[in-house]
Amino acid sequence: MKLAALVLQRGFRANLCMREQKACYMTQRRSVISIQAKCGDDRTYHSERVRGWLEERKFKNKRSAAIKIQSWYRTKSQQQAYTKKKLAAVKIQRYYRNYRCNQETRKAIICLQAGLRGMIVRRKMQKKNAAATKIQSIFRGHQQRRKYLEKKHAAVTIQQYYRALQTSRRIRKQLEHSRLSAIIIQAHVRGFLTRRCLEKKRQAAIKIQSRYRGWITRKKYLNMRENIISLQRYWRATIMMNKDRLHYLMLSGATMIIQAAWRGYKVRQTIHHQNRAALIIQKHFRRHQIQKKYNNLKNYAINIQRCWRNKFAAKVARKEFVTKKNAAIVLQKYIRGYLFRKQIKTENHAACTIQRRFQSYKQRVTFLKIRRSVISIQKYYRCYVQMTIERQMYRKKCVAAITIQSSVRGYLVRRNLAIQHNAACIIQTTYKGWQQRRDYKRKMEAVIKLQQYWRGAVISLKAREDFIYLRRASIILQSGWRARQARCLKNHMKAAHTKRMKAAQIIQSAYRGWSVRNALAAERRQQHLNRFARVAKMNMAAIVIQKNYRHRIVLLKAKEKEEKVIIIQRWIRTKQETKLLKKKLKSIVVIQRWWRKKQPFVKEVQLGRAASKIQAAWRGYKLRYSLTKDSRLSKVHEIRSRLLVANSQATDNKRMGNRTETAISHLLKFRDFKTILVTVMCLDTSTRLSPFCCEKIAEEEAALNNLKFYLRSCNRSIPHMQLLNYVINIFINIAKYNKTKPSLYKLDKLVEAVTTLMLTYYEKGPGIFNKCCTLLYVLAADENRLRDLKDPKVLTELGNLQSLMKRRRLNATRGQRAPKFTPLPPSRLPMVAPDWALRPRHVREFDEPLDAMLSLAVKLKIPNK
Repeated sequence: MKLAALVLQRGFRANLCMREQKACYMTQRRSVISIQAKCGDDRTYHSERVRGWLEERKFKNKRSAAIKIQSWYRTKSQQQAYTKKKLAAVKIQRYYRNYRCNQETRKAIICLQAGLRGMIVRRKMQKKNAAATKIQSIFRGHQQRRKYLEKKHAAVTIQQYYRALQTSRRIRKQLEHSRLSAIIIQAHVRGFLTRRCLEKKRQAAIKIQSRYRGWITRKKYLNMRENIISLQRYWRATIMMNKDRLHYLMLSGATMIIQAAWRGYKVRQTIHHQNRAALIIQKHFRRHQIQKKYNNLKNYAINIQRCWRNKFAAKVARKEFVTKKNAAIVLQKYIRGYLFRKQIKTENHAACTIQRRFQSYKQRVTFLKIRRSVISIQKYYRCYVQMTIERQMYRKKCVAAITIQSSVRGYLVRRNLAIQHNAACIIQTTYKGWQQRRDYKRKMEAVIKLQQYWRGAVISLKAREDFIYLRRASIILQSGWRARQARCLKNHMKAAHTKRMKAAQIIQSAYRGWSVRNALAAERRQQHLNRFARVAKMNMAAIVIQKNYRHRIVLLKAKEKEEKVIIIQRWIRTKQETKLLKKKLKSIVVIQRWWRKKQPFVKEVQLGRAASKIQAAWRGYKLRYSLTKDSRLSKVHEIRSRLLVANSQATDNKRMGNRTETAISHLLKFRDFKTILVTVMCLDTSTRLSPFCCEKIAEEEAALNNLKFYLRSCNRSIPHMQLLNYVINIFINIAKYNKTKPSLYKLDKLVEAVTTLMLTYYEKGPGIFNKCCTLLYVLAADENRLRDLKDPKVLTELGNLQSLMKRRRLNATRGQRAPKFTPLPPSRLPMVAPDWALRPRHVREFDEPLDAMLSLAVKLKIPNK
């Protein structure tokens, strides 16, 4: 259908182009005839008219014959085009029906495959749901039984503590062995399942690719065939078009030469009229400009005279005002001096009374402070005695609780061992049954694929033979039809060529006569133009001389007026400068008077401040002296003695940089837990306070790897949790410093280790969880390295953790108003800058686990589940 539509569009466009060319030719012919009729001489008017009538009659006869030939030719061409379109439409319909049949069969196959796969998936889901419900029922029954047994045998378990302690080591070894075996079985099962899924996906992709490539090749072949046919048709049409175009260019060239000569004559006449009008306009415009300048100069002179008269009147009024102002200033000066002296006397009296009262208040405050300190020391001593008693009681309770916990843990270990044995047996039975089902399914799939491939091959061979037969028949028909068309076109071209040659001879003879007449008229016109140019040149020279003379006169007058204006401007500027100078002198005198009055008051204020400083220093000395007399009350004495001891014991090894170096060396050499804990504490302090220490530890890649090892190998005991806190603090300090942050991006699987810690401590270690969220937030603050953190596995684990925490919060608040899960505002988010650049009001790390998880999800763009 598309090819037939293209053929129709090409025929319609060719018809439109023919009509436009015909209309253009008729307009050109009429213009030539009218020009020939007007350009002829009066003597040959009648003979030319008779000759034109004869030529017109001949042309009409020829035109009627040409129209008949064209109508016959168009009918033949339309019949041929219609037959072509019909054959093309039949071919397209046949191809489209075959294509629809193939599509329907393919859809049916896809529907069958989708149904079969859906049925398999549904069966798997049913089995999984049944297994999950069975596991849940067993687990819930087990939970109920465990609670009952815990309540019943609580007293018995305390007595059996010693026996559990002896057997715990043996059971722990067995448990570790069973756990490792279960992990190995699970890993093999998961690997087998993933490999099978990948093999299925690969086979499906290969099948889709083969079908798609076959469709692409067929499409390319059809496009190439259509393009070749269209190129052949276009090439034949271009050959015809070039021949018609040569004839048309010959006719259009002749008409264009005639029209150009007539237009040149008309343009020269219009230029002459425009030049005359331009001269008149220039004359009037210059007169108007000179009048305007004269009026402006006259107005300037009048304005200057008016300003001068106003200035003189203002000067007289200014003198009267200055005399009155000076008299008023003298009176104000004496009155203000009297009032100021009176105010100083009252202020001195008030200051003396305030100092007296303030000194008495300070003495009372010091007495009350000493009294409070004695009472607080007594209270502290009593609290200390009570604290020692409570501490002993707490230690006894801790020992009892530890014994109870160890016995309970032994019981839990034994119970988990039995559960894992049962789970291993169930996994082995399911694995063997799954192997048998897998082998059977593979055989069935292979048989179905072979049957589908054989049936498809038989159908494709039949379709190929039908296509080859139709293609050969269409090629034979097309070649015969094209040869017939070529012979018809050749005969038509010969007849048209003879007619065009005769018409060209007639036009050439007419054009030669017209060109001779045109040359004579051009010579006469050139003589007339030469005479006109000489006269115009003389007029222009006179206009230029007049213009220069008037310009010279105007410049002389303007210079005289400019000198007068400059003299007046200088006089006005000198007057203004003298006025400004007088104002500055007056303001200087006023400022000097004010400063001389203020100087004694400033000296008095300075003396008061110095006296208060001396008094404060003396009181501080007296207080310190009184405190040092009594050793029991001398906290200042203790602080000073500690500072002296610290300064005396300070050595070069105790500097922060040297302590950092020793800590790094200990971290690389030793594996003792106590030494590692001390070194990590030292590194936490140094990296938090010094950028130099951050750079040092960032340069040591082995130290960072050891810290990462401790991050991944610690358990949930209290000392290990303390070690994890310090290690995560070190990573946070390094990540906040821009120069050392890239060293963390180089560590392999650091983000995975942090996410595993988050999954472990999200409920029982909120401090570690918050620090892990802070570390990931600081690492994600760099937009350029954000894509390195977006591991799909990490993102899915964080998304699951977020949804789990939300569910826990909803379960905890069930029956109440549902909480809103919104991330923290920017003011409560932790700062990315290092700690030595922060203030106390800035936030260092997250406080709440759920808020930290929500803010981190927004930063990493983790979708809500």
